[in-house]
Amino acid sequence: SVLEDDFNVNCRVYPNPSKAIIHVKVDHFKSATVHNIMGQKILETRQAEIDLSGHESGIYLVKVKNSQGKTFVRKVVKN
Repeated sequence: SVLEDDFNVNCRVYPNPSKAIIHVKVDHFKSATVHNIMGQKILETRQAEIDLSGHESGIYLVKVKNSQGKTFVRKVVKN
Protein backbone atom coordinates (compact mmCIF):
# COMPACT_ATOMS: atom_id res chain seq x y z
CA SER A 1 0.00 0.00 0.00
CA VAL A 2 1.12 3.57 -0.66
CA LEU A 3 1.63 5.59 2.49
CA GLU A 4 2.03 9.36 2.35
CA ASP A 5 3.13 9.45 6.00
CA ASP A 6 3.89 6.52 8.25
CA PHE A 7 5.16 7.58 11.64
CA ASN A 8 6.34 4.05 12.46
CA VAL A 9 8.81 4.04 9.55
CA ASN A 10 10.56 7.31 8.80
CA CYS A 11 11.29 8.02 5.13
CA ARG A 12 13.34 11.10 4.26
CA VAL A 13 14.35 12.48 0.89
CA TYR A 14 16.91 15.29 1.17
CA PRO A 15 18.05 17.93 0.45
CA ASN A 16 14.77 19.39 -0.66
CA PRO A 17 14.90 21.53 -2.73
CA SER A 18 17.94 20.19 -4.56
CA LYS A 19 20.03 21.19 -7.57
CA ALA A 20 21.21 17.68 -8.44
CA ILE A 21 21.78 14.82 -5.97
CA ILE A 22 19.08 13.71 -3.53
CA HIS A 23 19.45 11.06 -0.85
CA VAL A 24 16.82 8.61 0.37
CA LYS A 25 16.88 7.47 3.97
CA VAL A 26 14.51 4.70 5.01
CA ASP A 27 14.94 1.45 6.91
CA HIS A 28 15.35 -1.56 4.61
CA PHE A 29 15.65 0.51 1.39
CA LYS A 30 14.91 -1.53 -1.73
CA SER A 31 14.31 0.81 -4.67
CA ALA A 32 13.12 4.23 -5.77
CA THR A 33 11.35 5.57 -8.83
CA VAL A 34 11.09 9.22 -9.78
CA HIS A 35 8.09 10.59 -11.65
CA ASN A 36 7.58 14.04 -13.11
CA ILE A 37 4.51 16.07 -12.21
CA MET A 38 2.71 14.58 -15.26
CA GLY A 39 3.12 11.11 -13.74
CA GLN A 40 5.71 9.88 -16.24
CA LYS A 41 8.46 7.67 -14.78
CA ILE A 42 11.78 9.34 -15.51
CA LEU A 43 14.14 7.26 -13.38
CA GLU A 44 14.29 3.97 -11.52
CA THR A 45 17.13 2.92 -9.21
CA ARG A 46 18.20 0.57 -6.45
CA GLN A 47 20.59 3.23 -5.15
CA ALA A 48 19.72 5.51 -2.21
CA GLU A 49 21.49 8.38 -3.97
CA ILE A 50 19.60 9.80 -6.96
CA ASP A 51 21.07 12.21 -9.52
CA LEU A 52 18.50 14.63 -10.94
CA SER A 53 21.08 16.90 -12.61
CA GLY A 54 20.07 15.80 -16.10
CA HIS A 55 16.43 16.70 -15.57
CA GLU A 56 14.58 20.01 -15.76
CA SER A 57 13.78 22.15 -12.75
CA GLY A 58 10.39 21.40 -11.28
CA ILE A 59 8.45 19.18 -8.93
CA TYR A 60 9.06 15.43 -8.85
CA LEU A 61 7.50 12.58 -6.92
CA VAL A 62 9.90 10.03 -5.46
CA LYS A 63 8.32 6.65 -4.76
CA VAL A 64 10.43 4.69 -2.28
CA LYS A 65 9.96 0.97 -1.63
CA ASN A 66 11.45 -0.95 1.26
CA SER A 67 12.07 -4.67 1.57
CA GLN A 68 9.14 -4.99 3.98
CA GLY A 69 6.69 -4.17 1.18
CA LYS A 70 5.91 -0.59 2.17
CA THR A 71 5.86 2.26 -0.33
CA PHE A 72 6.35 5.94 0.49
CA VAL A 73 5.83 8.92 -1.79
CA ARG A 74 7.72 12.15 -1.26
CA LYS A 75 7.58 15.40 -3.25
CA VAL A 76 10.93 16.89 -4.26
CA VAL A 77 11.64 20.28 -5.82
CA LYS A 78 14.57 20.45 -8.23
CA ASN A 79 16.06 23.91 -8.76
